[in-house]
Amino acid sequence: MTILIAVDFSPVGIAVAEHGYLLAQKSGMDAVFFHCAPKVTHMLLGYAGCGAYAAVDDAAEQKKIDMTGSKKLDEIVESVYAKYGAPEGIKAEKCLVSGEASEEIIKYA
Repeated sequence: MTILIAVDFSPVGIAVAEHGYLLAQKSGMDAVFFHCAPKVTHMLLGYAGCGAYAAVDDAAEQKKIDMTGSKKLDEIVESVYAKYGAPEGIKAEKCLVSGEASEEIIKYA
């Protein structure tokens, strides 16, 4: 069994990552740290510093958003591992997609 840990970059999202990982460790389930980056036309709070703008539907701008999302997700997961230990006996992975979060979570699950 696998726990899908939907992570955004808010303080609550970081707490969700920590608690979801602890639940996976304690239950012996695998974990997926999942983040859905917004499409260029759906810019959200937390991506302002990546230098991308939502004015156009541009592949280069989307790449900036995706790269920023990947970097932030890596930072959160590394922070969780530093605080609670690297995965032992469970598989933990990261997944970053782009789109509408609710739709992408359903597709992945």
